[in-house]
Amino acid sequence: TKGDETKGDETEGDETKGDETKGDENKGGNGSGDNNGGNNGGGANNGGNNGGNNGGNNGGNNGGGANNGGGNSGGGANNGGGNSGGGANNGGGNKGGGTCSGAQAPAKGSVKDPGLTGPFTVAKKKASMPLGGGGFFGGSINMDINIPAGTGPFPVVIVLHGFQLGPKDYASYGTHLASWGYVTVVPQLDAGNLLQPKTHVELAKQVKGLMDWLQSKTNAQGTLQNKADFNQILLSGHSLGGKLSVLVAASDKRVKAVVAIDPVDGSPGPGAGVSAGNPSVTPELMPNVTVPMVLVGETTNGKSSNPLFPACAPANENFEQFFAHTVSPSLQVNIKGASHMSFLDNPSCGFACLACPAGSDNPAQTRMRTQRLMVAFAKVYLQGECDYLSWLTGADAKADESAGAITIATKNGF
Repeated sequence: TKGDETKGDETEGDETKGDETKGDENKGGNGSGDNNGGNNGGGANNGGNNGGNNGGNNGGNNGGGANNGGGNSGGGANNGGGNSGGGANNGGGNKGGGTCSGAQAPAKGSVKDPGLTGPFTVAKKKASMPLGGGGFFGGSINMDINIPAGTGPFPVVIVLHGFQLGPKDYASYGTHLASWGYVTVVPQLDAGNLLQPKTHVELAKQVKGLMDWLQSKTNAQGTLQNKADFNQILLSGHSLGGKLSVLVAASDKRVKAVVAIDPVDGSPGPGAGVSAGNPSVTPELMPNVTVPMVLVGETTNGKSSNPLFPACAPANENFEQFFAHTVSPSLQVNIKGASHMSFLDNPSCGFACLACPAGSDNPAQTRMRTQRLMVAFAKVYLQGECDYLSWLTGADAKADESAGAITIATKNGF
């Protein structure tokens, strides 16, 4: 889809500069830096040891993209002594995008808490992608783009909103991920309206078109010139956006990792139920999703507490059902006491939130834990920084589990 980019100005006074974030508070401190010359995956590798996403590495320089430097890149399992990517990392050295199965278990506190603000200053821009049709009825996808300062290219994270929600509800995700060195895009999909919503297949097509359009902005005139590495895309989303992230990953191999935040497989509003336009993802399409996944969610809203409203995240369509049918390396995290809307910047978001009773959690902590998982997951599975396993399944995550804040389950070699 062609269209001119809206020239968004950088927002003043809204930059993160390595501050530590706890919940909604920012406290001073400096975080550890990202690896911009070393362990960035996919695409063309121009120096360091970058992990790609395609093919298997048996100690050589194969896979993801072209190797123009001294590094080793790749996609599948690495059984050699070099640098690995994509699948399981069984060799030594720098690993890109794998499960780090050969790495020594990191000690508690071995890396900075990825729930705290990262080391990068963040520039915020707005853009608009015209949709087909032309004229008044053409439609568009408006978006917030969060770009780390410094030398790129950086991996890309796309955050998809839930039903009747939008970018403002997930603004903190864009800022936080970008502060850790990820170009983070939070779009407003053209979802129709409550009475005539777009189908999930139509929305998935929009997401694919968005990836095409964003990639076109890496050229000499584009906002993302030298900033975004579209060989390393983490697709994420909340509620309906969580389902869409899985639905797109089932057919688009540009997606290298998925974080589904309290995904719901059903279809709210008119036209609810399974149809050609609103297919069931789990279990039917899960075998097509072969990239690593994190499923994070809650069980507070698994049943309806009001006969006038269905459950926000029905137990038979929730994150646990997605996890039950994964075939790729997968992590499930249940945030205890959270509600379906705890993941929003404003859990009391108005009409869209009325049907979802609040939980017993502190929503600021729920958002922090979710964003922590996203950063740690990207560090390990896109960039091969294995010490961040501590915050996924290792000592730091287990400490949180022992404290009763979360429960963790893994599958398929995660």
